[in-house]
Amino acid sequence: MRSFLGTPCLPPCALFQGKRRTKELFEQRLRHEVEAANVEILRAGESAKILKEYNENILASLSSGVLVVDLNGAVTTFNRVASSLFGAPASTMIGKPLRDNPRLEPLERLLSRTMETGVNIRRNELVITTADGREIPLGVSTSLLYSQTTGSNGAIAVFTDLSQTKSLEERVKHSEKLAILGEMAAVMAHEIRNPLNSIAGFSQLLQMKIYVSDKLRKYVDIIVHESFRIDDLISDILDFAHQKKNIITLIDFKALADQVLSSKQALAARKGVVIETRIGDDLPAFRGDSVRLERVMLNLVNNALDATDSGGLVTLSAIRADHNGIPWIEMTVADTGCGIPPENLEDIFKPFFTTKQAGTGLGLAIIQKIAEEHLGKVTVTSDLLNGTVFTLSLPCARDLPAL
Repeated sequence: MRSFLGTPCLPPCALFQGKRRTKELFEQRLRHEVEAANVEILRAGESAKILKEYNENILASLSSGVLVVDLNGAVTTFNRVASSLFGAPASTMIGKPLRDNPRLEPLERLLSRTMETGVNIRRNELVITTADGREIPLGVSTSLLYSQTTGSNGAIAVFTDLSQTKSLEERVKHSEKLAILGEMAAVMAHEIRNPLNSIAGFSQLLQMKIYVSDKLRKYVDIIVHESFRIDDLISDILDFAHQKKNIITLIDFKALADQVLSSKQALAARKGVVIETRIGDDLPAFRGDSVRLERVMLNLVNNALDATDSGGLVTLSAIRADHNGIPWIEMTVADTGCGIPPENLEDIFKPFFTTKQAGTGLGLAIIQKIAEEHLGKVTVTSDLLNGTVFTLSLPCARDLPAL
């Protein structure tokens, strides 16, 4: 069959089959393209999921808090450290305006200022209040958050808890003050002791020559007694100043504790107080000045016995503790005595602070100084009318400075 122009014409049936074949090829190609697109979408989704998890892991692993807000002030990022500091889960913060949380108002002000002025804030310090009412100093830096397409789309705050840093600064200042005070006290003590020896010596000569019945004898006795009391105070001052080098040796902590308690058993028996030790068997080897550490134990046990009435209990305990992979010894001296008034707890380690009539107020200051010489610390907890616990924590360092 030919057309009018002489070219052959396809029959209707062949023409229909050709069109159907073309349609099938088109649909097949379209299916392949859709399948390829679906695979690509799945790959992109998987990549996005991996990237999201990666970013979340980075935020969770940071030691600093991270808080991000959008242009409307709504929280978009609130990492693990931020949740821990403020006691607020991220789920309760994300999507909500930062201004709705009064405790975060200082941060909200800094972020608002950054978005309004476009000026980044570096190392600003502020104080925030936690959910349990504690005040925490923070070091904060803020900056604008930029998008590749729209420019600025919010602000970010990175902050760090400065509590430990502030505490270390206070300890350094305190140590410097004690060092100056110690130097001054040592000089004064030596200057006072020279004439005191003459007073005490001649008073004792008079005491030997005056009969007990003589009315002047009581005055001489007072002079002798007060001279020795001043000498005790001077000894405490010199011990507090302690400008000699520590003699560092390997110490058997259990043996040292037993030696201290043996010397105090008679005094405890006279008062009707039970005194006992609870020393762990796994204490690590410890290096320190045994004479200075014995002074610490004696002072703490003496204080415990002074505070405990007949029928009470004084316990000296020591256990092994590990901090950041370093072995420590934690020694506690606990009593069932009258306790320490809360208003005095912050002052008891200050030099010359005492509530005892015959005390010098240097005992606990000396204990704290010896602990610091051994790179440790001493802390106290007390329940009024129910007793007090002093804890001496000492790292088992291989080498100690010979201070």
